[in-house]
Amino acid sequence: MVPSLSRPRTDYENRRVCGQIELNKKREAELQKLRRDLDEAQIQSESQISALRKKQQDSVNEMSDQLEQLQKVKARSVVCYVIHRDSILRHNFDKS
Repeated sequence: MVPSLSRPRTDYENRRVCGQIELNKKREAELQKLRRDLDEAQIQSESQISALRKKQQDSVNEMSDQLEQLQKVKARSVVCYVIHRDSILRHNFDKS
């Protein structure tokens, strides 16, 4: 009688082990998919960061150019102001 009881138990244990193996395979496949998704998301994120850094650098360069142009205009206007002031002073001096 003991051998007949151990046979169904062994079958049950075998099915249980096979079920665990299948479950582990599914979990491993899901884990691999999650790892691929994570790698893809990381690559996408790095690409976005790179694009944003480039855009920011382009903006900084453009603002630097604008600042340089404004400084040139300011310098020219100061020179024009000084020349105009000097001519007024000479004119007033010549009148006296």
